[in-house]
Amino acid sequence: MALASRRLIRRLNLEEIRGRVQQFLSQGWGLATAPLYRNALFIMSSSVVGAASGFVFYFIIARFYSVSDLGYAQGVFNTISFLATLALLGLGPALVRFLPSAENKSATINTCLTLTGLVAIPLTIVLMAGIEFWLPSLDFILSSPVYWVLILLTTLSLTFAPILDQSGLAMRRADLILWRTVLASVLKIPIALVLVFSAVTGGRLDIFVAISLPFGVAVAFEGGILLPRVLPEYRPKPSLDLSHIRPMVRFSTANYLAATIGAADTLLLIPLIFVVLGRTVAPIQAGYFQIATVVAGLLGVIPAAAFASFYAEASQNGATSADRHVAERHAIILTLAILLPAIAVLWFFGRFVLGLFAGTNSAYVDGSIGPLRILIFGSITGFLNSLLSTRVLIRMQTRPLIVSAIISSTVTLGLGYVLLIWGGITGLAAATVVGSLSQIPYLYLVARKSFGSEVDRPVDVV
Repeated sequence: MALASRRLIRRLNLEEIRGRVQQFLSQGWGLATAPLYRNALFIMSSSVVGAASGFVFYFIIARFYSVSDLGYAQGVFNTISFLATLALLGLGPALVRFLPSAENKSATINTCLTLTGLVAIPLTIVLMAGIEFWLPSLDFILSSPVYWVLILLTTLSLTFAPILDQSGLAMRRADLILWRTVLASVLKIPIALVLVFSAVTGGRLDIFVAISLPFGVAVAFEGGILLPRVLPEYRPKPSLDLSHIRPMVRFSTANYLAATIGAADTLLLIPLIFVVLGRTVAPIQAGYFQIATVVAGLLGVIPAAAFASFYAEASQNGATSADRHVAERHAIILTLAILLPAIAVLWFFGRFVLGLFAGTNSAYVDGSIGPLRILIFGSITGFLNSLLSTRVLIRMQTRPLIVSAIISSTVTLGLGYVLLIWGGITGLAAATVVGSLSQIPYLYLVARKSFGSEVDRPVDVV
């Protein structure tokens, strides 16, 4: 009798354990397939694909081109990336917030593309016409009409990509970003190899073509093929009916100021190297700093993806404070679960990772390891900034975005100028981390209140 009882108890325990395991797996699968996690993983996956192709790309570049050519090409690309930020007018985040409730989604998207394109073209012309005044170290772009055409097309591609990406994200289809990245990654390597062995252009132009051309083709594919599959009535065409974006103007204007000021402390770092260090030293140091930034940027992808997906979920029609509180908690858990182990791996194996870029050229590793060690810590401040700034975005509070961007960019560029002279690119890396850290106290003051403490209702106004 006692033996039978023990067997029954064991059977019951096994069944209970089995039931709990099944429940855990069911809940885990439910979370994994939920829009927030699915879109966050799509965004992370796109970054992983881009990073993997980047390793191979820089593997090729390091073996066939000088580090100064890499620095020059990256200097041009970062400069026009900043121009694209100027041309965006803050419409990217505004689309995520307003497109789900827009009556005519296709017209809204096309108006955003047309308007930003009309701003990007004159900005690009002004840059090229005055390059000897703005950045004389990059005046080589005046040497060939190939540069003129490529720079204009690349600026437009960089301007259109966030509009298309954010439109897909607003419709809970972050996989568009993934497929665009996959296509650009697939094209990047063969284009680089063709340029290497054909010797049609030259070092820095080869690199610039290999960076910009695949990106442009992928953006055209996203807008012409992928987005119409998600939004069947959508066809890319010029449209300037501003009535479709009128509800977005106030929100997008604040985002524009914040994004433009905020982009300065990332996209203008390599141009700053050219300004401070001059033609002789700057190209080489810019190349080293770019490699360190690319590797450290792998960590920044994690919170950026999780909270971008959270922002999209919180902007859906009918989302309540309780919904946002749960989604935010999931985003935090997802970020920390991936970010903390990734930081440890990159800290201990940083030289090995840089070696994958550089191969046998130890100068790449020695030149990049110092900035990389410091930039790793930037992922921690990036996580906190993503958390707090996303709360601000969801609540549609405009002033904190602008103030925090001013704080960060002022500290980064001001301190970066001084530390670049004093400690080279390692000092510049320290300035970027301090700049990112400097805005956290202010953001905490304005966004410390969680969604769980709010009234359980949709938050649609400031």
